[in-house]
Amino acid sequence: MRHAVAFVSLIVLTTPAWASAADATSAAATDEKARFKAAQDLFDKGKFAAALPLFRAIESPNATFYAGLCLRDLKQLPEAYDELSSAIRGATARAASEPRYAATRDAASTERAALTAKIGLVVIAVTDRPAGLEVKIAGRPVPVERLGEAVAVAPGPVLVEASAPGRTPFQRELALGAGSSEVLAIALPTTATTADRATAPRAQTGGGLRTAGFVVGGLGLAGFVTFAVTGLLANSKYDSVATACGNTHCTDPAYSSQIGAGKTLDTMANVGLAAGIVGVTGGALMILFGGPHEAPVAVTASPDGARLFLHGRF
Repeated sequence: MRHAVAFVSLIVLTTPAWASAADATSAAATDEKARFKAAQDLFDKGKFAAALPLFRAIESPNATFYAGLCLRDLKQLPEAYDELSSAIRGATARAASEPRYAATRDAASTERAALTAKIGLVVIAVTDRPAGLEVKIAGRPVPVERLGEAVAVAPGPVLVEASAPGRTPFQRELALGAGSSEVLAIALPTTATTADRATAPRAQTGGGLRTAGFVVGGLGLAGFVTFAVTGLLANSKYDSVATACGNTHCTDPAYSSQIGAGKTLDTMANVGLAAGIVGVTGGALMILFGGPHEAPVAVTASPDGARLFLHGRF
């Protein structure tokens, strides 16, 4: 009997702890909803600067999506692109178990696509990532884990810098127009003293750029993925508008926003296709022929076409 009493006492003693934890979770969820509503009210009133820090303080893809919209309306377009990219990543991860986040992912993708016609995109590929590597684009540090991803910049001259202890620093100024993108593969050679150069064995040429060829080729494949995803979204919007308008040329102003979003997605698909073709072709040439040590390879793509630059000698 004493065992039964002890068992009941254990339940009585531990139940309040469970209830307390449940109450704390419920209270936290209620508080987050209240903070989200307060931020959304400010957003609806056009007070984007005030709403932005409130959205950023909430860990939710929906809040990140609204933070991106705040930055867009504050005309901070490169930052808005990055924030919407974060919302897409977060919503995609959550959508696997919570399908409702698929709508957030699609909305963020559409808004990000609309920004591509107003900004430039830079992709940096570093063939060798030494310890202490630091990369900056337009003065903004780029985390190492973001190398190989598209970084949004304001149109115009863009300075790319890279450095690492014991390596020769790199600088290159790019000129990007609105809606253009550029892939830059760089290498940081080891800094050598005069004595080192005199005694060092003759190095084989072409290894660094050949490695860069694999990186650029991979980025080209990523461009094809962008082309496929945005192309499907554009086709989906076209089909929905065509169905609503009876499969005729639509002149109803009610669908103007959807038509505009579809055109933007179509433009982004073309950019992805151009970058994909140039990346794969350029990467194959770099792998096949090797390349110079003195200068990197630059690939420029835009809705009107793409160009590949190989500087140096073979």
